[in-house]
Amino acid sequence: MSTVSLVVDGRRIEAEHGENLLGVLLRSGSYVPHLCFASADLPVRAACRLCTVGVEGRDEPVFACEAKAEAGMVVDTRDVQALAWARASFDLVMATHQVRCGSCARFREQGTCDLREIAHHLGAPLRSSWGSCAAPRPGGNSGAAPRGREAVLCDAAGPMRVDAQACVRCGRCVDACSSAGAGILCFLGRGSAYRVACIGDGGDASASARACTACRACVDVCPAGALELARV
Repeated sequence: MSTVSLVVDGRRIEAEHGENLLGVLLRSGSYVPHLCFASADLPVRAACRLCTVGVEGRDEPVFACEAKAEAGMVVDTRDVQALAWARASFDLVMATHQVRCGSCARFREQGTCDLREIAHHLGAPLRSSWGSCAAPRPGGNSGAAPRGREAVLCDAAGPMRVDAQACVRCGRCVDACSSAGAGILCFLGRGSAYRVACIGDGGDASASARACTACRACVDVCPAGALELARV
């Protein structure tokens, strides 16, 4: 590939022609909100719709994870319309997340999380204007029940648990498991039932459960603290 020159927020940077634009922006030190993008080496999900940026000559913002670096491209990560689009997308993302930071292990350990950093960057509230569409906990009112991780991804034999009320369905854990783990995670269901699951869920997931090595790849990339090693 040939090297091309771009201007990002007034700074001139270089990239490979055709390189994933979001990867280029992050590598150059620009902050662009994103959840589903983990690496330019992995397939682009384009699911969270947060990585909108302005590009000179384009009538509308572009999603950086879907765009390619081109010679002479002028990118504005603080474009007003791009940020408005990102705020609207973030509002939808947070409708699937129960905001209970006090009981979140990641927040207790780090004092922040990816969701809070995105909210701060966008000047957006953590709580969605759509209310909470987070999956209800078994046998109780999702708003009244204490937060917990009751859905066992890999059946009773598996070492991973997911908090369905915290999961934002970004897909990072599935990609991480595929590239660095045992490749046993997937998405199942549609609409409000769309969830991270173990391959074989609903049938026989025991083989997938045994294949999990508890490498923590999925736990480490989760932006919402929704995954943990089960104490089994």
